[in-house]
Amino acid sequence: MGSVERSSVVRIVLILSISLILLPLSLVSADEGWTSFRGDIENSGYSNETLYNGSNELELLWEFRADSTISSSFSVGPWGVLFGTVNGTLYNLDPAACDILWTHRMGGPIEATPTYSPDTGLIIAADNTGMVKAIHATNGTVKWVWQSGTGGDIRSSPLVVDGRVVFGSYDDSVYCLDELTGEQHWKFIGCSGWVHTSPSYHNGNIFFGSCDGLLRCVDILNGRETWSYQADYIPSSPAVSDAMVYFGSYDGNLYCLDADTGDLSWNRSLGDGISSSPAVDGDVVVVGCDNGILYCFNAVNGTPIWERNMGMDRMESSPILLDDTVLVTYDQGLMILDRTDGSVNRSFEMGDTDGTSPAYYNGSIFFGDTNGYVRRIGSEEVTIEPVDDEDDPEPRRLEFLFAVLALKTMIYVSIAILFLLGMRKIRRSR
Repeated sequence: MGSVERSSVVRIVLILSISLILLPLSLVSADEGWTSFRGDIENSGYSNETLYNGSNELELLWEFRADSTISSSFSVGPWGVLFGTVNGTLYNLDPAACDILWTHRMGGPIEATPTYSPDTGLIIAADNTGMVKAIHATNGTVKWVWQSGTGGDIRSSPLVVDGRVVFGSYDDSVYCLDELTGEQHWKFIGCSGWVHTSPSYHNGNIFFGSCDGLLRCVDILNGRETWSYQADYIPSSPAVSDAMVYFGSYDGNLYCLDADTGDLSWNRSLGDGISSSPAVDGDVVVVGCDNGILYCFNAVNGTPIWERNMGMDRMESSPILLDDTVLVTYDQGLMILDRTDGSVNRSFEMGDTDGTSPAYYNGSIFFGDTNGYVRRIGSEEVTIEPVDDEDDPEPRRLEFLFAVLALKTMIYVSIAILFLLGMRKIRRSR
């Protein structure tokens, strides 16, 4: 085989290989939205956006009344506005106009925030009867149902990553299911207390706390414990940023641990229990405390930056951190604070949120209250496109898989041609 012929084949193989790498990036939407309780798989509670874009004024854009108290927090994106109620109804609303896309009845109250998977277009929802369902986001039909044998409450919002669904239970266990089938991969039974927290993910490991006061790091593939750290009862879901894990405990401390080793980097005493889950972006960490105060610290060394008294007995909701503001719900509604000093930019006193947390998507804030109202706060200058009923992620995923399969086939054929040409050269040389 001549050098020109050989180089041409090699060039074809290289072009196809590069195409195989780049094509998936063009098929996956960058705008995934606020997909879970804390917005992402690391539970960071952070979005790298600014709320105030120029002179836009925030206002109530719509409100919707559900069948009962809003008992979960929200996940919001191009697929809709997801939340659950005390009556066990799972809602999906159009974020643009608050029209009901569909509803689904679970087996009991829904306190775990439903999670959306951009990879499959599935919603993973859990309830207080120990039931987990995978539901198609486009039409609300059920793909699979899983029921724990113990019936323990599931108030832990599911983590969906790498085709796996991970959540804690009030039966003192953590479960890992297959995202597409609902089959159980493993069950972690090492806890000696309820697991209320929602797991976070980093570098192949999941992190969760339980009533036994241990913050654990567990391998997502096999459910084996990598390390643990002893605190007190942990209702605060751990957040991961820059390979550090942040969480609060009933011992009144906010902790920062090394995600790989579990070693303590720093801790700060807030003087009361911490039910709120921290929001962190690598520079600052913001968390509420049961003394009714919202605190902001330097994320690297724990140095206090500011604090804001929210005027309530306990602050159990979890804040959202943006590049210019901090969003937090409290017993009167929603408050928007300046990120740099904690001063109040705006407040919307519309009802008691009872510890549920807000969600942020495309310039709008979504939150609910005990009277069953869901509200969207935003600016008319920043629009959200209505949900397209024909925009089904399942066909997009199939298109993606077929494209990858076709490219792989072309590469294998090219390699085979290269091999055959090489064999022909060997035979000619004999």
